[in-house]
Amino acid sequence: MPEEKCLGETLGQIKSASDVLTQFGWETELIVCDNNSNDRTGEIARAAGATVVFEPVNQIARARNYGASVATGDWMVFIDADSHPDTGLFDCLPTLLQRSNPATASLAARPFAGTTRPFSSP
Repeated sequence: MPEEKCLGETLGQIKSASDVLTQFGWETELIVCDNNSNDRTGEIARAAGATVVFEPVNQIARARNYGASVATGDWMVFIDADSHPDTGLFDCLPTLLQRSNPATASLAARPFAGTTRPFSSP
């Protein structure tokens, strides 16, 4: 599924779901790495208020690493364009991070219907 078909909704869901983090006084930022797309990914992300960076080599690890390199926060959550995060995804983060203080945490979001990528929980 081309990212431009689901990115706008995904970014809206992320912004809505991340409101729970502001209740804890945590600031959030939204970064989209355009991984050499040939669609309107960058345009859609900018319109949603995201910081957009560009990675020319088509490789998910490079895209995530480059996006992470411009992040200013203490914690990062990576969400793919075809995922559908909701408030429950972020609701557990403050408790999880404050309780166990892990270096990394893994969460899963349900992909949009019709995607070919399989869904597996962490």
